[in-house]
Amino acid sequence: MVSSENKSKDDVVEDKNGELTAHIQDVLDGAIGRHAIPGGAVAVITPDSPTPLFISAGRQTYDTSSPLVDEHTVYDVASITKLAPTTLLAMRLIEVDEMDIDAPIAQYLEAYRGGYRQEITVKHLLSHAVDWGFSLASLKDAKADEILHAIFTAHPRSVPGISIHYSNISSLLLGLIIERAYLGSLAEAAQLSIFGPLRMESTTFYPLSQFDPEQIAPTEIDDWRGGEVRGVVHDESAYVLSQAGLTVGSAGLFSTASDMSKIAKLLVSNGSSNGEAILSTETVPQMAEIAFPKASPSMGLGLSVGPSDVIGQKMPASVVYKTGFTGCLVAADLESNHALVFLSNHTYPHRQPDKMVRNDLFRKLCSEVFTS
Repeated sequence: MVSSENKSKDDVVEDKNGELTAHIQDVLDGAIGRHAIPGGAVAVITPDSPTPLFISAGRQTYDTSSPLVDEHTVYDVASITKLAPTTLLAMRLIEVDEMDIDAPIAQYLEAYRGGYRQEITVKHLLSHAVDWGFSLASLKDAKADEILHAIFTAHPRSVPGISIHYSNISSLLLGLIIERAYLGSLAEAAQLSIFGPLRMESTTFYPLSQFDPEQIAPTEIDDWRGGEVRGVVHDESAYVLSQAGLTVGSAGLFSTASDMSKIAKLLVSNGSSNGEAILSTETVPQMAEIAFPKASPSMGLGLSVGPSDVIGQKMPASVVYKTGFTGCLVAADLESNHALVFLSNHTYPHRQPDKMVRNDLFRKLCSEVFTS
């Protein structure tokens, strides 16, 4: 038997990774047993391993004949769309002075004729520092043009920057600004500047044109849409807009744990991943800075920062993260250079009345990766 003192560095790393893999497997198996998720896929980035650790469990649904989940299962990542591609594209434009983070949105979007059009800035959109006064979920029965009209004529309830109000509206407007800069759709911009260079070949806004439906995990059995939701965006307002041919910055991206690990790697590798520099070395730290300290001590640019009830109150202050309503998480510790991707369809077969079960699972996974 080889003592720990005589083990090589590679052997020690292998042992640590094996232990971490086993612990995460136990977390996933427990969540499946409690019907928190039918299945899920995890990717872990560690500073000692050249490639991600992939751990998966369960099936796409609770049906025992449903396909098994692995790191190549395609999931609706929901609001992680706000991070990748929307925030990353915005930060790229800011880097090259094609977008001014402090410029009013009126400078970029003539269509926006609502309140505070000269006061709301790109920074406010990135950090959700606008109280729009309504949720797009309330407009799911409206037509696409009616939704856009409501956004473009919105009257925020207060001056921007004094409080944080997480909203699809902010990310949708940011996506429109990005499209204006790229002279193309958000999907095209993402493919050109992020997904293509990183060879994220299973990441798309149009999964049914690329994959067999059985490769895509369903998100919900939804009476509003007449049955199982699979391969179309789960978010209702994004769905209405997508049916009108629009790609929005708030939701709609589909991806795999394998592909999303490249986004996680970017966060802990100075803006580079897969040998490609997507962002400058200064940009990710800038994203992790608190945007409006008086409004919130935990909101950066497109990322939540530090301990919370979502990822755990014992998390290091250097952890940043983005969640997705369907049961997805990307988190990274910018000091230890550990990162976590978790994709699932927690909303299947029906969404929970609150996020308690989902967040409990997030906390357990984060505890294994960031505090063990």
